[in-house]
Amino acid sequence: MGKADVRDVRDTLERHGVSGFFLIAFPNISNDLLNYLGTLRSQGYWTDWWTRQQLEDRLRRNPHIAQLFSDLVDLVTD
Repeated sequence: MGKADVRDVRDTLERHGVSGFFLIAFPNISNDLLNYLGTLRSQGYWTDWWTRQQLEDRLRRNPHIAQLFSDLVDLVTD
């Protein structure tokens, strides 16, 4: 996922009067987007993101969440 996929984050934050942005990036986040979110963070906005691996790890630790969304998630154990 690149910066072109996530446009106008700061404008959206300001328009809605919120202080943060959370992104789940699948399969991963580009360096340009990582730098952009880091810049927003340095400007005082709360920004965080999960990569594919982080999302998969969290779903494995919390299988009940995967079960709630069984139409979207196919949890496979090793």
